[in-house]
Amino acid sequence: MLTLQPEYQHLSEEAKLRLTSFYRSYCKGENGRLYGLGHLLFACHAAFPLVVSPELANLTWLNFKNYHFVNGKDTGQCQLVAVSDFLLSPICRKLGHQRYEVYPEIRSFLLLLLQDGQWFSGYGIKTEGKTRLDELAIFLKQFLAQKAPDGKFDGVGFHQLNEWAVASWTDPPLLTREFAKGFKTSAESNNENAQLWLTLQMDKVGLQYGFNITSTDNRSTLSPFYRLYYYGKAREKQLYNQPAEAIYQYAEEISDFIDSGDVQNELVVKLPLLKSVAERTDRKINKVQRVLSLLIGVDSNPQRFPDAFVSTYGISKLRSVLFHLNSHPNFDTTYINELTSGFATRQAVLAAVKTVAELAHPEDICFLYFSGFSREEPTGNDRLFVYPDNMSKLPQDYVDTKEILEIVQVVQKAGRPGFVFFRDVNETPYDIGLGTNDIMIGSVRPPEERHYDKAREEINSSFNDAFTSILGNMNCQVTYRDLASWMEFTIAGEYQLAESGIVLKASTKNLDHFFLTDIAAPADKAILMVFSHLNNNWQILPADFLQPFINIPAWPLDYLSKQPITTNAGEIYFDTVSKQYIFSSEEMEGQNKEKIYKITTRLPDLFRIGAPAALTVVDTVLDTAALEKLLS
Repeated sequence: MLTLQPEYQHLSEEAKLRLTSFYRSYCKGENGRLYGLGHLLFACHAAFPLVVSPELANLTWLNFKNYHFVNGKDTGQCQLVAVSDFLLSPICRKLGHQRYEVYPEIRSFLLLLLQDGQWFSGYGIKTEGKTRLDELAIFLKQFLAQKAPDGKFDGVGFHQLNEWAVASWTDPPLLTREFAKGFKTSAESNNENAQLWLTLQMDKVGLQYGFNITSTDNRSTLSPFYRLYYYGKAREKQLYNQPAEAIYQYAEEISDFIDSGDVQNELVVKLPLLKSVAERTDRKINKVQRVLSLLIGVDSNPQRFPDAFVSTYGISKLRSVLFHLNSHPNFDTTYINELTSGFATRQAVLAAVKTVAELAHPEDICFLYFSGFSREEPTGNDRLFVYPDNMSKLPQDYVDTKEILEIVQVVQKAGRPGFVFFRDVNETPYDIGLGTNDIMIGSVRPPEERHYDKAREEINSSFNDAFTSILGNMNCQVTYRDLASWMEFTIAGEYQLAESGIVLKASTKNLDHFFLTDIAAPADKAILMVFSHLNNNWQILPADFLQPFINIPAWPLDYLSKQPITTNAGEIYFDTVSKQYIFSSEEMEGQNKEKIYKITTRLPDLFRIGAPAALTVVDTVLDTAALEKLLS
């Protein structure tokens, strides 16, 4: 039975029923033969064209009726009645006057049987494999040349479709160009029916390629076809008025088939997709990370500090980082919404959060920054103070962090994007519920300095200076794990604010993702090395070793490429004055002291690599069921 062919199990139930009916009607009997398996073998040959006529089917039988057995001695012959049985069987359907087609899914399976040959060889029949498909392509091409249309109506596109059938086997790039021309012409003339028809024909070829029915062994030659194929599927969804997400589910597949720049540029035709989907698809193809930012700055008391200097300072620094990041070809940070001074009211803040959540797609990153004052309530909730909607509410109105989370969770229930919450406030419990893709970043104030504007201004400036300079020096290409270590070192050591610090919370999934991306850094056992301007030396972070030692050789590495940056090894030693592990190397004198590096030794188990003190790993997520119950 056909069930012995593994690919049979992947067919739809309808296709299985039709094939089973054909097999039982013409092939079943003693030794698997009623008329003989020649009926099935003929069907495999006759399925090569995309459209079949009685004349073409008869000529196919005449040219390929004889077959050989694997023993090299015996021969067999398909009976002439196989032609009419094939055209009138359940595996074919009539398209018009003397025009038939094999159901596309069944067509691809029959061609697979002919190309693979393993199923027929079980019955002693030799199919000739790819050689026979080459012969069918030549035969069909010659037939079309002799039957060239003379200006008369061509029925269902008999010639064009069968020229594409030949090209689908012999020259996939040529076939793709022909489809591209058709899409371009139909788009220019706004012929939506033609676009749907082209997509339907590409579906048939796509099924064929899904079974790997092609003369080439280089699958990369199919990349242009699949790029156009998924554009066509996306366009089809749009023409049927499907939502944008349904369109993008096809469009996002395009990048899976783009292997190199020259392949990507091989096609210049773009379908008229919805603007939002087209832009989203382009970002996917070019591996561009979109970041949507909401920067909020609120002074403690609008009457005492009308200029809100403390609030706007952090925003200006972060704006510069985002502008710089936007110059990178793999980032799109153009969406930045700022609310400061009298514009950062409760109503405006909640509306802006909702807008960001609604605009973002699952693959985007939302960056929410709040600079101002907060207070932890007895209930454990965290209040962020905003500018009052009216002066009668002085000193200030507030927004609960729970309200922000409700907006984030409800607007993006399914496949929501990751959120990076950056809160620079005077006090906060930092225990808000995080989703699996969320990050929490914030500065910690010493208790005696909380609620004092002057102290907050000093720490705010230092924290933002450290944070933004680190991101700027590394072009934001630093993981959250390493960002926490570097920030902890900078705040305590360089700015000498040891009693202050940072909080960075992330799920295990996000620890080694690069800042504002969903891209994970390659795993390695090297640890950080940072230059201390205060002590004028290279320090090892974190300074945690599994065993004591005196001096060991080590090699500094580029942070991203992990390639050595010096010719010779340096030396790690313990400095008794600074109580730090130091790396000494003359060659490191010429390196950029504003960047971080990795360092490794030939003792792979020497370092104890763990999360820095400033980094909290959380594996719990917000209870959305409880949240929905609360909202109802």
